[in-house]
Amino acid sequence: MGLIVHIKLNGGVILEDTAAGRPTRDRSLERTLARFLHGQWDEDDWLAPPTTFEQHLNRTTNFHADREYTMTHFLKHLRETKHVHSPQVQAMYTQVSNRLGASRLFDSAANLFALALNNKPGSPDQVHIVLRSFGSDLPWVCHETGLPWVFAHFVRGTLYPDEGSAPSGSGTPSLADGLTTPEEMNDFFAQHPFVAIQDEYPRWVAHTFSPLYGMPFPADARRLNESVFFTTTKKSSSVTPIGDGRHTILGLNTLKAIDDPRYFVRKLELHLLFPPNTPNPLYVSQ
Repeated sequence: MGLIVHIKLNGGVILEDTAAGRPTRDRSLERTLARFLHGQWDEDDWLAPPTTFEQHLNRTTNFHADREYTMTHFLKHLRETKHVHSPQVQAMYTQVSNRLGASRLFDSAANLFALALNNKPGSPDQVHIVLRSFGSDLPWVCHETGLPWVFAHFVRGTLYPDEGSAPSGSGTPSLADGLTTPEEMNDFFAQHPFVAIQDEYPRWVAHTFSPLYGMPFPADARRLNESVFFTTTKKSSSVTPIGDGRHTILGLNTLKAIDDPRYFVRKLELHLLFPPNTPNPLYVSQ
């Protein structure tokens, strides 16, 4: 059985997120630390269980815009409030930044892509990578990988493959009617080792970020391939399962994806070794 691996570009392959208004590495890294670092953020309640700073803000700050500003200026906030964790967070920021180095792409994503590069012709156990993004980063990321990406884009839930090697969404649709069923979409993915899809951010926003209008995640009941989706939150409204097959959404920790070059490969190995609804004697942090 083959493996179709969807991965959210922003937070899974690169830090930047143009759709969310975070086009720079610095702002995105500070927000990532705020999302994934656990600690005691309320200095008036040291008995409270450790949480992420994002969870702390969700309890203490009413306005989304205020929360977003504070998270993208995490280091400044900790310095200005003289928070006890400020030195440790600054050190973590430096450590993660050094780990990234000059590259804008995570090593762990490159190792995931290598699984598809090593496909054996005619083998039924091939890996297919499907890169997903709401933002405008797909063209440069795909170019930087040097891999043979096939581009496609969604329009109101229908998938349109782009003709030739044009960036997703800007080429001429090669199919007038597009692909509408999970079976058609998965058959298309299974024909290519690398597919890059431009998802519909304006549509998702117009429907107030409803989980019914996120990134379509097709899984059909034929079970010709196993389908998994790496996203930064397992219960994210940005992923919309469609079809009667088994949808496996794997939460990813961006900090660990940066730190561990085999992060995605390890998570896939664990998933395939202990699939859903089977006893798992191991505990692995997300």
